[in-house]
This record gives sequence, structure tokens and C-alpha cells, in this order.
Amino acid sequence: MVIPTTAADEVDRFPPYSPFAVPYATVAIIGVACVQVALVATWMLLSMVQRGAIFSPRAFRWVDTIIASSVVATLPALGVAGHLAVASIPSRRRHAGRQRPGRRGRERRGGLMTIVVDLDAQLARRRMSVGEFAAAVGITPANVAVLKNGRAKAVRFTTLDAFCRTLDCQPGDVLRWVPDEPASEI
Repeated sequence: MVIPTTAADEVDRFPPYSPFAVPYATVAIIGVACVQVALVATWMLLSMVQRGAIFSPRAFRWVDTIIASSVVATLPALGVAGHLAVASIPSRRRHAGRQRPGRRGRERRGGLMTIVVDLDAQLARRRMSVGEFAAAVGITPANVAVLKNGRAKAVRFTTLDAFCRTLDCQPGDVLRWVPDEPASEI
């Protein structure tokens, strides 16, 4: 769950990464699974050492399992390394100059974004976690975080409707307008 969520967060922060999120997350999940298989096989071998059965055919099967999981983890990792070496993958440094001024996070030209999404109070009132809420509404937990952190540029009415149905509230209970603060004079 952590790897796909992290990949979704990266895509939300830098959309040009979106074609790479699923394949790279898949490779990461395969790598984690292979490490877990190798740990289980190592644990089994250690238990066989305690019983004095380390040179049995069964022990050699566990050694083969460790070798196979290492190979299975290494091949996709080499593929990713090769892809990174030859592919033209956009970087944040290359795109830093292309961002429009005043458009990061909740910022806009006049200051902070004036529409605030207040989900925390409603979630606490309903005793609902972000994951439960996301599943009930039909969006990812990463997109809930985007809304809560003020990085969303828009909210569909269908999504707002799902919020209100899930939380049994009115749109005004979730959305709040905060007026611009006047610029201070020096």
C-alpha cells in the first residue's frame, strides 16, 4: 500500500512522471516481495541448522529459493537502471523554470488559495480514517491528501456530492472561503 501511494503522490507533485509510476511501482513491489521470500528461506535454513539438517536436499531447495528470489529481484532492477540510463525522463530541475510564478501548493498570485477544504473535523466527527473515507468516496488516499493540503485546482461536483453523502454534511461544512489578506506596507 505504501509504494503505490508514494508513486501517486509523486505523480500529483510532478505530472510528467505519470507514465513511469505504474511500471516503477510494480518493480518496487516485486523487489520487496523477493526480499521477503529470501528472508523466509533464510529463516527456514537457520531452523534447519538447529536441527542439524543443513546438507539435506530440502535445505538445498531453500538455497535455490534464495538464489531465485535474488535473480528475480535483480532483473527488473537492472531493467529500470537501463531505462533510466537511456530514456529521456523529465526531472524537476529541467522543469523548474517552466512553472508559472505563484502556482505551487495553496499559493496563487494574490497570496494563499482562498478556498480551504476542511475534511479533518468532519472525518473526526464521523470517526472515519482517511483510507475509509477515500474508499467510500471512490478516490485515492493520495487525492484526499491533495485536497486537504490545498494543492487541488478543482473539485468535481460529483466528488463533492460523494463527500457530502459519505460524511452526511453540507458542502459548506467541507469547503470554506478565506478572504485574501491585504498586502502589508513597508
